[in-house]
Amino acid sequence: MDMILIIAAIAIGILLGLGLGRWWLFERTRVSKTSTTEIVNALITALGPQHHGVVVIDEQGALTESSDCLSTILGYELAATPNEATVVPLADWARDVIPDDRDAIRAWVVDPVLRETPLSIRMQSDGDVRWLRLIHIRSSSAKHTTLLIEETETIDRARKERIALRNATVTVEIADVLTTGETVETAIADVLMILNERFDLRSSTWWSIHPDTGQIAEVASNRTDVDHPTELPNGIIEAMKDPYGRLAGGLPLVMVESDARLLLPILTNAQLSDILVLHATRPNTWDSETTEQLIVIADKMGRRIEQFIGEEQREAWAATRGSLERAEAI
Repeated sequence: MDMILIIAAIAIGILLGLGLGRWWLFERTRVSKTSTTEIVNALITALGPQHHGVVVIDEQGALTESSDCLSTILGYELAATPNEATVVPLADWARDVIPDDRDAIRAWVVDPVLRETPLSIRMQSDGDVRWLRLIHIRSSSAKHTTLLIEETETIDRARKERIALRNATVTVEIADVLTTGETVETAIADVLMILNERFDLRSSTWWSIHPDTGQIAEVASNRTDVDHPTELPNGIIEAMKDPYGRLAGGLPLVMVESDARLLLPILTNAQLSDILVLHATRPNTWDSETTEQLIVIADKMGRRIEQFIGEEQREAWAATRGSLERAEAI
């Protein structure tokens, strides 16, 4: 009798297990038919909805489905059938993606080889650039389920670390040049060469300000393309000659409208004596951290020039005094 009860209990347990399993499978299947993203929405929410999202991208790079998390990442609401002006259609999800990266998305989703490697894209909104990484999950019926990860903070942190390391390296190299240079001319030439190499500049030129007339003259230059030197725009020349402008006050001036030139004043004995004009190849070269470091470098350069001037004056006085002593002896 006991054996019969045990067998009956086992049979009931198996039936209950099969029933619960069928119910769970039915529920999961029903949800997947409703939306392919709802299955992993709970996981994405656990990872952090402000940094992750799941989307289904078609062969044209447009979205056919999107998790709720994506609106938080993009900064605007998405809907299959938007009924408000503030809601963006799913197909237009990439409206803020940089055009080159939109083409990259379309190429990525149709090429299985490319999909094996995550794709980083840039989004630009209100002047700010944000980065998203696309990771392929699975494909079916020309639709591709993809994980989107917000990685702007990570990239910005890495970029700032690279910039800080580069700026520190430049400072050490220029300090060494200023210390070991035998003349002002050789020191200036070496400084321009270092700046060109480290900042990938089109050109760097050193301009001297005449103390009496205020006229400017080019003393030295280092150009990437020596056959096609670029002349200074009138706006830069006027800024360099302005006795009450930023440069005269010892403050740098970034000429964004003039192909990303940075004008760096050099003060000697508290007076504007020289101006360093750095012409960058990229408009975002002169960020605040780099500009602040270059101000420190310019101050070191001004102090070193003062030392050169002091040594020349002492040598000139020593030569004059020697002549006087010889004349007196005669």
